[in-house]
Parts: sequence; structure tokens; C-alpha cells
Amino acid sequence: MEQKRIQKAENLAGVRNAFEPEPLDGEDLNEFYCDCTMESRVGNKRVSPLEDLFELCSRPSAQNAHLLLGHRGCGKSTELNKLKIRFQGEGQPVAVIDCQKEMDVFRGNHWDLMLLITDGLCRIARENNIKLPEATEKAIYDFLLKEQIIESEQERAADLGTDFNLSAGLPVIGGIFGAIARVTGSMKYNEYTRTKVTETMQKRVSEWVAYTNVIADCIKSGSDMKEPVLIFEALDKFGMASEPGKIFEIFRYSPLASMSFPIIYTFPISQLYSTQFADLGGLYNHHTLPMIKVINKDGSRYQAGIESIRKIVALRIADGFNLFSDEKDENGDDVLTVLIIKTGGLLRHLFECIATAATLSKRGDKTQIEMEDAELALRKIKDDLTRRLHGDDYRKLTEIYNNEKLREERNDKPFMLQMLQAITIVEYSNGKHWHDVHPLVAEFLADLGMVTLRVKK
Repeated sequence: MEQKRIQKAENLAGVRNAFEPEPLDGEDLNEFYCDCTMESRVGNKRVSPLEDLFELCSRPSAQNAHLLLGHRGCGKSTELNKLKIRFQGEGQPVAVIDCQKEMDVFRGNHWDLMLLITDGLCRIARENNIKLPEATEKAIYDFLLKEQIIESEQERAADLGTDFNLSAGLPVIGGIFGAIARVTGSMKYNEYTRTKVTETMQKRVSEWVAYTNVIADCIKSGSDMKEPVLIFEALDKFGMASEPGKIFEIFRYSPLASMSFPIIYTFPISQLYSTQFADLGGLYNHHTLPMIKVINKDGSRYQAGIESIRKIVALRIADGFNLFSDEKDENGDDVLTVLIIKTGGLLRHLFECIATAATLSKRGDKTQIEMEDAELALRKIKDDLTRRLHGDDYRKLTEIYNNEKLREERNDKPFMLQMLQAITIVEYSNGKHWHDVHPLVAEFLADLGMVTLRVKK
């Protein structure tokens, strides 16, 4: 399906499309990507987790599996799409696997990922017209048929619309790719397929890993000896849907980390605070994409980060359209600055607020977003963030907000895990990682009389 293109906002009615909080890809990536954010994220021009990923995936290594961590809505998906284009530019074939579409994030397990790894390689081979050895195709097909993961040749041939050489028991080129795709799709909805794959992989996983590596080697041979790369997008959302600890049960499965080619898995940043995260250190390289910093640890403004976000917003507004009014608040900040500061550098929240405020302005027969509409939009996000907080959370969040030293410490790991997952606490970096209470949560605590807001220029 063709991707819906972003259109620059020419009036309030066009704002929602222009600020859709979805990852940039394709032509939108060329038109709306802003390459000025990395220093604002990490505090150093020479430091970049994305550059580290690119370099590590571009050369042979004994450790090919990578975890990319970051808050939901911080821009991971857009950065991965940009990385995909860089790999392709260097001749490395890439497949991006959208886990929200390809697997059941409530019931999924490491077997889903094992099948999706093979399926991703098959997509690369098919897109690049790379033929697999007949012996490998037949072995994979026999594996699936013998274990009753697929039905009879005749039924599967009809279902796939693929011709099979029934006398030899061998599918023609493309048939085995279709069969594997069918199995991965069935894993999401069919309990019988899920059970059969689980039972089979537990007994014969080493065979499947061998087939997968053969496919990867064929791709490498057909791509001027460039390694294929797989990117598992939106897998970090699995940690939000599953029971606590299941994400570690999945990633402790060593075959996911021991393929002969690079794989990038997104991973929930909140789990950095789990004691189980250390278990993964010997299996995976991990990289963190911090938020775009708009406030320093002492509460002062980080103007470079604010300007980076203003540039991102400006790219989505048509020339000649003044989306925001000229109003100032009591601190002398304009409407957009208020939105940027109070959403804490989280682009998803900022875009949601801009879209909501534009809708409210339009309903009021206005032509611009005014401060009143921006504040109403911010209140909606604030309510969403604070709805599940309780008394002890208030106390701990107040302590963090009031004590700069606590913004570096990570003593109460279960609390930090919970708050990061809910985005009531956000991670930043300035050479070293630190955290702070989300500005809208801090405002909520101020409304309760528990903190005095840090307002610095």
C-alpha cells in the first residue's frame, strides 16, 4: 500500500496531516527530515548512537546483534529509516520488519522472531532476484511439510498461487519464500500454527538457523559480499504489552543474538532499569537514542535543542502561513516555545499538542493557534500522563524534581522502570545519561503545591 504523504500545513485544517506523529519514510524523509538534532540529544558533535550502529553493521563482527533503546516518540523509527537508506547506499540490502504488523505483541515469543528473521531475508532475496540453492529450498520445504507446519503440497500450492514440481517435491523459485511468509502470517492469528512452530523449533532449531544462514550467505554472494541487515521496528512496544519480564525471556534466547549478519532490534528504554538487563550484555550491543534536550539538568533552557525542534516544526508549515499567534506568556515565551518546553523534547507529544490546538482554534473560528488553545492541548497530555499516579509516586517524583543529584541516580530501579514506561520521567544525555520529571508532570505537582517550578532562561 502506498504511503500517505505529508502535506505542509497551509491553514489550520491542514495541520493534523502535517503533524501526524508517524515515522518519516520515502519522499517524506527527504523533505521533512531535520539533520540537526543529534548534538541536541547527546551533547557532543562527535557522538552518535546511529553512527555507531552504522559502523558496526557495516563491517564483519563476532557480535552482530544490536538493541536500540529510546522513548516512544523520540524519533527512533525515523532515524532507523534514515539508517536503512544509508545501508542501501553502501550496497547493503536491508529489510525492515514492522513487529506491530507482523506479530502478536501480546502472545509473541522468540519463535516469532526466528521465523521473521528468515522471512526478512527471503524478502531481500526475492527483491534482489537472488536464487537459493535447490537443495536448500527443498530442505526447508520438507522441514515445513514433515512437521505439518504447512499442509499438503497441492493445498499449499493453491493457497499461495504457486506452481510446484510435485514429482520432485520441490517448489519453483518464489514458492519457498511464499511458504515462509505464509507461516509467519499464520503465527499471528492461528494457534495451531503457533503450537506446531513452537514444538518443532524446540526440537530442530539448529537446522532452521542453518537454513537461515545459508539464505544470508546467498544474499551476501549476490550483493558484492555485503552483509544483509534486518531492522526490527516497533519491537520496543512489545515490552509495553507483555507481562513484566517476558521481553527478557525472549532476548535471552541466544540464537536471536548469534546470526551471521547484523540485526537491529528496538528495545523499551524503561527496561534499562531492570536488574535483568545485565543478562543481555554479553549477547547484544546496546545503543540509546536520547530525547532532544530542551532543558539542562539545573533547569536552565538548552537553546540549541529548542532551536532544533523549531526547525523540525518549520519544515511542516507552508511558506507564508503563520501557524502560531504572536502572544507571549507571563515568562515572555511565545506559543511554540511554550509547547516545546512543556512537552520536554518529546516530538510525539509536541505534534499531538499542535494538532489538538489547531483543531480547537479552528472550532473557535480562529486562523492561528493561540496560547489558550495550546494550554488546553497541553492539559490533555498532562491528564493522560498523571491519571495513574498515586500518593507514593507524587513523593518520589517531587524528590527527583527538587534534587539535582537524584536526577543522575538510579537507586529505585522498579520505580524508574515504571515511570519511564509511563513517560512521567524522561531520559536525557549531556555526555552521561540523566533523567527528569516530564515538565507537564512537574506542572501537575506544582498545581498540588508539592513543587515550585524551575523557570530559568
